[in-house]
Order: sequence, then C-alpha cells, then structure tokens
Amino acid sequence: MSKKNLVIALFCSATLLAAGRADAAEPSVRIEGAAQAFTTEVVAVDLPARVVTLKGLDGNDITVKAGPEVRNLDQIDVGDAVDVEYSEILVTELHKSKTGVKKRIESLEVERAPLGAKPAGIFTRTVEFGAAVMGLDKASRVVRLQGARGAVAVKVSSDIDLDKVAVGDHVEGSYVEQLRISVSPGQ
Repeated sequence: MSKKNLVIALFCSATLLAAGRADAAEPSVRIEGAAQAFTTEVVAVDLPARVVTLKGLDGNDITVKAGPEVRNLDQIDVGDAVDVEYSEILVTELHKSKTGVKKRIESLEVERAPLGAKPAGIFTRTVEFGAAVMGLDKASRVVRLQGARGAVAVKVSSDIDLDKVAVGDHVEGSYVEQLRISVSPGQ
C-alpha cells in the first residue's frame, strides 16, 4: 500500500471507528494551516458487513470497516466524495518547566454529523507534555522534544516566543492536531 493510501486508510478508519461525544456540524477548535487535504471517492458499500471501499490516490482501492458506533453509515452511496483535511501537529502552549518531569496526557474531542446526515467527523487530539528541548529551529518554528514516550519534532504556533526557549531546557506545554472528514453526494 502506498504512503498516500495508508494516510487515507488511517484517516478514514479514525473517522469511521471513533465513537462521538458531541453532535455538531462545525468544530469548536480550528487549527492554523492544513498539512494535507484531499478528496477520494466511495467505490463500494457493504452495509451488512459495515465495509466501505474508497478509491485510493494511486488507483488501488482501500477497504475500511466501520464499527457499530458509526452513525449514518446507511447514508453513504457509491460515488460519494470523501473530503479529508488533516491539520498538522501544532504546539499551542510552551513554557519552562518548574519540575523537569517528562509526562504525556492525551485527550480526544470528537464531533460528528447529526443523525440522518451524511457521515462527517472532526477529531481534535490535544497532548499535554513535559519534555526536554533537544533541538530548535527558530526559522521554521520547529522544536524537537524528548518526552515520556520518545522524541518528536513539532511546529510551534506564531504567538509563542522562541527566544525564551533553548536546547537543554525542560519545558511543559501542549500540542494539538485535528482531522476532519466529511462525505458529500457524488456528482
């Protein structure tokens, strides 16, 4: 499976398999800049098996199984467009740590379409962290952090003053990523 098809499968699986906690057409959180956005098409639907097949970006089909918590699956038709937008991981808070403790606390907010509508979902993941700064590129606004579960390089929002952060500092903060998927009627 190509990397682009893997991205489609992961994004669509996340949408189709996640249980929603809220019903809304619009998100409560928006993140600056979409890292990836694309549209694919539904090529087959097997409602009894709860399986949706999508056209891969490289021409190969991708099969996604929808869990029982997915609502509105019966609203998906062959030919429907599936729009996917992924907003990159973005550090929205960063400050020097008073404790130096490495930590990671994740939360997930899920919003989904109302009953009877075409399926749609907005998934916002927030991670609160305590980490050591291992690298810092002020020009591209990327910081490399060593946290409780390993190292990660993340973009930092434009309102954070990177002059107050240096390699070797222990920091606390949070980062956010968001995934939006919506199904619309085919043409």
